Formats: sequence, C-alpha cells, structure tokens
Amino acid sequence: GFHGEAGHDEEGEHEHGGEVEEAYLTWLHLPGHLTLTAGKKRQQFGVLNRWHEHALDQAELPWVLTESFGEEGLASTGWAVDWLMPSLWAEVNELTVEVTDGDNEVAFAGADWEQPSLVARLKSYWDLSQDAYLGGFYVGREQGEVHNRVAGADGLLRFDQSTSAGFHAF
Repeated sequence: GFHGEAGHDEEGEHEHGGEVEEAYLTWLHLPGHLTLTAGKKRQQFGVLNRWHEHALDQAELPWVLTESFGEEGLASTGWAVDWLMPSLWAEVNELTVEVTDGDNEVAFAGADWEQPSLVARLKSYWDLSQDAYLGGFYVGREQGEVHNRVAGADGLLRFDQSTSAGFHAF
C-alpha cells in the first residue's frame, strides 16, 4: 500500500509527502517447503498485526499492539523465511523467522541494520476443532545494554451463533 499526505507547513507553504506502507516480493514453493519474502511489510506478530486497520473486524488495532509498537503496529524492511514443517506435534506446524531493520520508533528507536530485530513465530494447528488454532511469537532486538523483547501467544476459536442450540431461523 501507499500512504500519502498533503498540508501546509508553519510558513503556509504547501507540503506533500508519501511513503510506501508495504512493498515486498514473495518466492513460493522453494525446496524444503520454504517461502522467502523480502521488502517492507507488516510483520507476523500475533493474529492482527499483519492486517491494516481497514481490513480488521474492529475499528482499530488492539491497544497492546499500538502501545508496544505505535499506531501502525510492527512493520519493517527486511526478509522472512516461512517453513511448513512436518507434522511433528500438531496437524500443521509453521515456523516464520523475520530479520528486519527494526524501523519502529516506539519499540526499537529507529532503523538500524547493524542491530537488526528478529521476529520468530511458531504457529501450530491442533485438531481441537476445524475452527481453532494456537500459536506463539517472539520479537526482540539487542541494542548495547538495552534488550527489547516481547513474546506472546495467540489463538483463534471461531464461533458460529447460527449453529448454536438456542438459535432459530425465521
């Protein structure tokens, strides 16, 4: 996506600007069940960080994402490798590792390739039901004496009220 702005500066002069929100290439079906992505993108941190606000089922990103990473969530320039792992402990296991410039003023104090950030996400689908999954994720960056790390878990349980016992169609 592209984000553009127009306005006036302090002297009343017209200001124009824009920035690329996402631009990336993805190579699918690489050997070993790998996928490679390179460019600027929203990172695989939790279920909702990957989506722009207009694509969400709610009005805005959750508070924990905006408080931890700013209004836009976690988005940086770098590369990612996705590995569709063998079914070791769950029906489907997917490991994503992203190395980026850490361009996030809230969490990492700006872009710096000398001290990149790392996002690791393990997503496992257990056969709880056809509408459920569990996953875990980690993001971190070492900056001298400062260690910024965030970890969490996510899950999805889809509920369809129309199939529940108390629902009747008219």
